[in-house]
Amino acid sequence: MAEPGGVAVLVAGAARAGVTSMARRLRERVPDCRVVEAHELTPGQVPVVLVWVVSATAPMTAAECVQASAAAASAGAIIAVVNKIDDHRQWRPVLAANEARWPSPTWVAAAAAPRLGVPRIDDVAAALAQQLSDPLSVRRAAARAREAERAAYARRRVQLQQLRLELTSTVRHRCFAARAELLARVATMRHSAQVEDLVRSRCQQIRADIEAELDAQVTARAPLPVLPDSPPPPFPSGRRLETQLMVVLGLGFGVGAAVVVARLIATLTTGPGWASAAGGVVGVALTAWVVRARGLLHDRARWERWTADVLAALRIELEEAVASRMLTVSAVDSAGHNAGHNPSQRRETTDFAVTER
Repeated sequence: MAEPGGVAVLVAGAARAGVTSMARRLRERVPDCRVVEAHELTPGQVPVVLVWVVSATAPMTAAECVQASAAAASAGAIIAVVNKIDDHRQWRPVLAANEARWPSPTWVAAAAAPRLGVPRIDDVAAALAQQLSDPLSVRRAAARAREAERAAYARRRVQLQQLRLELTSTVRHRCFAARAELLARVATMRHSAQVEDLVRSRCQQIRADIEAELDAQVTARAPLPVLPDSPPPPFPSGRRLETQLMVVLGLGFGVGAAVVVARLIATLTTGPGWASAAGGVVGVALTAWVVRARGLLHDRARWERWTADVLAALRIELEEAVASRMLTVSAVDSAGHNAGHNPSQRRETTDFAVTER
């Protein structure tokens, strides 16, 4: 977690209301206080006083009141300023209307950057000095800062849980899609070397994609566990008994086919020698085809089972890696949060960031 950046006076407001000029004048009048604009407020910095600047052109709209109330939620005290009163002589009705629509803050009028004459921010400086001298403002700001810190910590926890679910779902979908694709391709292959190379290369690609996804979604300075690169299960080898059984069955089928062909040719011709020779050739050809076809089908079945086992093992491995990495990030965040709430035990911790998509 980030170390708190100290107290500050935040100057914000509507567009074209003179926020920058008001902040510059307050820095000159109150040099001992840190006056910042919204983009200069560092993480963990507590806005003790919010100076909300509006123009004297017209009263605040409902949307501007909502925006101002949201900005004031984290401040200890609020000072509302109707600026540019030098350009608009009817600023008093505007001030009264603003007080009626947003009665919470202290309302004052000012001219931070007049076209003629000197700046008029005495009322703003006096109200600011009064609020800064009030210890309740600092206490309220500190209490709201702690509430904001707890809310931010809860949001980060929810983001981590959502990210873990998303990454786990990504792993499962990638593995299931790869399994279906590889099984369809393995069913048409004839050589084991092609199957093994295809499956191993696809597993490496999935592992690299998940690693890149983790690096893109979770940024951590602490040493995190890398994805394991365990090899897939060994490629299945042929079984001698199954091969012998296929040869026997093929021979039986071939002998039967040879006898049938020999008898058929013998009934059509008068030469028994030709019938026997033709039957033998057909029997040998059918035997070779049956043995080869059954062997190929048996190999494909073994390849498909191996491919399914490899993808299942990869899915379990990647899910465990995602869970381990997210647990490490959660532990780092919890350690930083606890250190921030225990100053006596505070030590250097590692921050992390979850990328908004």
